[in-house]
Amino acid sequence: MTQPGARVVREAVVDHRLRRHALVDAVRRGARPADEVRDAPRELLRAAAHLGLAAGEPCPVCGADALVVVAFVEEPGERERSGGRAVAADAVETLANRRGSVTLHEVEVCRGCAWHHLRTTSRVRAVPPGANATANGA
Repeated sequence: MTQPGARVVREAVVDHRLRRHALVDAVRRGARPADEVRDAPRELLRAAAHLGLAAGEPCPVCGADALVVVAFVEEPGERERSGGRAVAADAVETLANRRGSVTLHEVEVCRGCAWHHLRTTSRVRAVPPGANATANGA
């Protein structure tokens, strides 16, 4: 458990926009059927409905204004799961403070057509008061 007043930092961010762009481009060119990428599992659609935050842009596949971002967290020492568990976006900081650090996966989901794609993966780490937040965690 971290000290009161700790702040959190995001580090080691992996952005998956290039892969997303290539996939969306393949769908638009007809090289990949749209139905093939509209396959979000029911659990992900439920998480999107209850925990998703508006993405601020339309779905890249269907154009609907139903695109949301869902946070999935993996905690250290937690039994390995496929991508962690869905949490409210404001819970990520609390979990990082409680555990020291967590792995955050942000997934975009269209509640209209069931498109989904991993946006980013990062480490969210608690930094004690007065400590320097460096990229290497020192």
